[in-house]
Amino acid sequence: NYTLVVHRDGELVQRETFDGIHSSHAHYVAFTPTGPGRIRRLYIDVPTGRHVYEVLAVGDAVVDARPFERAGDEPSRVTMAPVSSGGIETFLYRDKELVYYLATEEKPVVFKVVGPTAVKVNTRLLFDETMLSDQVYVVGVTKDDGSEKLYKIETEPSETVVCRDRERHMVGSLRHFMLEVDDGPHTYTFRLVDSVSDELGITFYIPRGDVTNEP
Repeated sequence: NYTLVVHRDGELVQRETFDGIHSSHAHYVAFTPTGPGRIRRLYIDVPTGRHVYEVLAVGDAVVDARPFERAGDEPSRVTMAPVSSGGIETFLYRDKELVYYLATEEKPVVFKVVGPTAVKVNTRLLFDETMLSDQVYVVGVTKDDGSEKLYKIETEPSETVVCRDRERHMVGSLRHFMLEVDDGPHTYTFRLVDSVSDELGITFYIPRGDVTNEP
């Protein structure tokens, strides 16, 4: 196994560990007693503005890497429901209803998925009447029985989306991150680790073609 860390503007923002399995199809052009491993993907979300990123391999690992900009056309995605959550909240956007599943510190959202696939995790913070300014929240994500990974996210109240059933609450602007899921069935747990708010809305999307993945 090997681990990559990502620094944005000098701050550690991401850490991913991958299985280092030898590829039976890829080879180096020049002769070498070793060969490349199977391809592994690391997705980096870039917030608005100009930023400097540094990707480093931890320890003595030597990793071949090549950056790609995300293609303009994303695959068709479908929403997936979690197996449990702290509740369900419906938001309104024009004439559409958006269903989100609530995560708190005490009641996480538990989501099961079969890889390989890439899960798009949409999040919206719930603002009460005292939260009028921009907010920062931290989402904790645990894969299977592993360690918890933290996502620190900044947001502000949405100007277009509102709560259907709670008039005194405002909805945060959409923020998302990607989860690269490896082969087989996996269970992810999402909780709101740190925020002035008590509740976070989460929903999940995966490529349509990955819905039929077999365990």
